[in-house]
Amino acid sequence: MTWFEQFIDWLYNKQYIRRQERLIKKTALPMNIGAVSIKRLVTNMQLSETGLNLIKQFEGYRTNPYQDQAGVWTIGYGTTGKYIHKNTPPMTEIEAESHMRKHIELLEKDIRQLVKVPLNQNQFDALISFAYNVGTDIDADTTVEGLGDSTLLRKLNRGYYNVAAGEFLRWVYAGGKKRKGLQIRRKKEHDLFLT
Repeated sequence: MTWFEQFIDWLYNKQYIRRQERLIKKTALPMNIGAVSIKRLVTNMQLSETGLNLIKQFEGYRTNPYQDQAGVWTIGYGTTGKYIHKNTPPMTEIEAESHMRKHIELLEKDIRQLVKVPLNQNQFDALISFAYNVGTDIDADTTVEGLGDSTLLRKLNRGYYNVAAGEFLRWVYAGGKKRKGLQIRRKKEHDLFLT
């Protein structure tokens, strides 16, 4: 994608978000509440089986280490870190699931800290899946490296649920390129967030 195409994509997203914000302010409806949508503070929420299956679907299980589309060494169900490298020994599926669940526990804690508005289970699951892929970025800087510094989180914490949902669709680049797999994943997370 050329810089011009990236600029047009960025500009379109920015205009879309502004239109959504104006629409929300005009209608005075800060969130779309479905008939069976139960929103609650995230203080004790945990990832559901639906969320776990979504993560497993997109991460896939790999026995041996490999470099993902961004060039990051990965193994199991998307496990990364400084201890994962080319010579990391193979990982069984049981070990991979154990690593994934430990990572998810940390993400749940981070999301409980970051999110200041009530969520339903699907919204929580979508955020965990998103954070599992991009990280939570809880640090002191303002460089957007994950959920913590994202526009998605800022819009969500202002109560603009629908606008925040649109932000999922912007996180489709890896290694400087728009990736079809990330587009599909973000669309699923977006749709889950809105149900």
